[in-house]
Amino acid sequence: MNKAIEDIILEVIREDTKMGFNHKQISFRLPPTHNIEGEGLIRILGAMTKKGLLVYDSNNGKYKAEKKKIKGEKATIEIQSRGGIYALLEESQLRVSVPFKEVNKAFNRDEVEVLITQKGNRPSKAEVIKILNRAKDQYVGTIAITPDGNYFEPDDKRIYKDFIIDRKEKIEKYMDGYKLIVTISRWDKPNHSPICVIKKILGKPGENETEILAISEEFGIEADFPEAVINEVQKIEWRMGKEELAMRKDFRDVTTLTIDPHDAKDFDDALSYKVLGEDRYEVGIHIADVSHFVVPGTQLDKEAYNRATSTYLVDRVIPMLPEKLSNDLCSLVPNKDRFCFAAVFEMDGKGKVLKEWFGRTVIHSNKRLSYEEAQDRIENDRGEYAQEIITLNSIAKELTKERFEHGAMSFETKEVKFNLDKNGKPLGVVLKERKDAHKMIEEFMLMANKRVAKCFSDTTEKNKAAQFVYRAHGEPGDEKLMDLSTMARRFGYTIKVGDYKELKHSINEMLADCAGKPEENMLQNMAIRSMAKAVYTTKSSFHFGLGFDHYTHFTSPIRRYPDLMVHRLLQAVLDGQNPSVKNMEKDCAHCSEMEQKATDAERASIKFKQAEYLMDKKGELFEGVVTGLTDWGMFVELEENKCEGLIRLNTIKGDYFEFDSKRMRVRGRRKGKSFEIGQKVKVIVAGANPGKRQIDFELV
Repeated sequence: MNKAIEDIILEVIREDTKMGFNHKQISFRLPPTHNIEGEGLIRILGAMTKKGLLVYDSNNGKYKAEKKKIKGEKATIEIQSRGGIYALLEESQLRVSVPFKEVNKAFNRDEVEVLITQKGNRPSKAEVIKILNRAKDQYVGTIAITPDGNYFEPDDKRIYKDFIIDRKEKIEKYMDGYKLIVTISRWDKPNHSPICVIKKILGKPGENETEILAISEEFGIEADFPEAVINEVQKIEWRMGKEELAMRKDFRDVTTLTIDPHDAKDFDDALSYKVLGEDRYEVGIHIADVSHFVVPGTQLDKEAYNRATSTYLVDRVIPMLPEKLSNDLCSLVPNKDRFCFAAVFEMDGKGKVLKEWFGRTVIHSNKRLSYEEAQDRIENDRGEYAQEIITLNSIAKELTKERFEHGAMSFETKEVKFNLDKNGKPLGVVLKERKDAHKMIEEFMLMANKRVAKCFSDTTEKNKAAQFVYRAHGEPGDEKLMDLSTMARRFGYTIKVGDYKELKHSINEMLADCAGKPEENMLQNMAIRSMAKAVYTTKSSFHFGLGFDHYTHFTSPIRRYPDLMVHRLLQAVLDGQNPSVKNMEKDCAHCSEMEQKATDAERASIKFKQAEYLMDKKGELFEGVVTGLTDWGMFVELEENKCEGLIRLNTIKGDYFEFDSKRMRVRGRRKGKSFEIGQKVKVIVAGANPGKRQIDFELV
């Protein structure tokens, strides 16, 4: 009985880990089946204290649970750049707030154990009691040499502590302000600073090579391939004997085109097109057959898995595969035979699929077109293969129409591209525009991904032991949806959050209505942030954003490892096997994590270039929109170039401004002037620090 009562007493005391309870309060909370009171209960509590399960405070006679003995819930820490700290609970996937004083030395994305400290219908607050696994073991930042000691300031603003550099480290005067990579050697108490040692000196801050290298190091993205991988790749050649040709469907005589950005170097998808009769077409989506060259168990495959994705920084690509493969052997260059894995569909002009076929092919691309060249053919009906492209575009529009009728979301965010000189210095900012040519290619890729996923799903219906890789996108969280609804209301839009069908319709309606208006980009981004993150998983799940029952990634194996996994699994299905790979869910989680790191690195490189671009524009006037509010300032996005910077509250003249978190506004204490998210403002550039990726504005 004692063991059972101990567990029940611990459950009672954990209801309030801060204050604790005396023996009478504990007795009152015990269930009738274990109703113990008086001396009997005091003896049990004393025994539990001796075992180290409880801590007794003689000042108030209360018992608390010993935190070191508590088994908490597993969670991942999320620290937002604008101040919020949350724990994503592993089992329930709920997000709970973590007060700063309870973060207990945890950094962003660390795996931790947390104790829920505020309960109700759903937990709302937690404290970190143990760090299980650090998200990273090295940090990138700047050294500051001072008379009081040498300090390290991390680049990542979500790291809330500056580090102290170990006194044993040899520091030269010239290193003041340099970029470094460090590791933490000791961290005694949460309120103290970590002690760190220098792992690598990167160079002077602000210089292009230093900063880009710092970004890749910060997110654990390795630019150079190991020698063992390079040696393997050098031995790979493109050969097609009779046996290989016999295993493939020959499309070399079928009109085949690639359509990509004008500066693309790798072409991993192509469209084949054939007229079969009146209102009957064969459309093939041919994807580079990377699995032919990248064999499981090789050093090349291990390195591709470790990277999991290509990373697109503003001035370079850090590829998943070495250049010989990504830009040559696997690239669907024109006028050369190339191996592919294809999804081929017989369709009518309305996009209805009449027949489908999946398998390995060999193609001979007739022409490589840029998006701009394809768009010219669509708009002006001129140029080589114009009629083929116009027909394909017409079918794609029918596919788009059907997708939105089935609940797809309409996200059209504006992407930023920089015009760089030969040294990487930004000369201008261009907002990428997506036209019909982009959307046409995207629509056929979506169709291929969807139909391959359906093939997988049908297979698992027949054999439950089979496993596949899906791209899942869950339903959005209630908290973020309420924030989006509140923000939309300020601009006169209505978001209906009750029913998911109505939700999608109202978001799409808002996005259509705000197109071309100042608030468009901000509402687009906020809508995207309200969605759950898409992940790779072996569980066949609904894709909320696309409105598909099943979805996977099949179309980019040159730059995404999950697509390579899908090719291998699909071939196993076509060969009559039931694929089941050990630890595949773990592999999916790794690929999801690396994808997020690549995304974060890409964003960091954009922020660096934005700060570098505005560095020479100090004092210039711009119009912008307030995109975020914090205790210390207002974030503003410039309408002209989408650069985002901070207006510090203490720089706003004429009043003392404070952040009102309840009404989500910044308000002057004396005169009452207020600012809200979405409000248009005029600012001047007060300063920009590329090394810290910071832009400061002053309100006009």
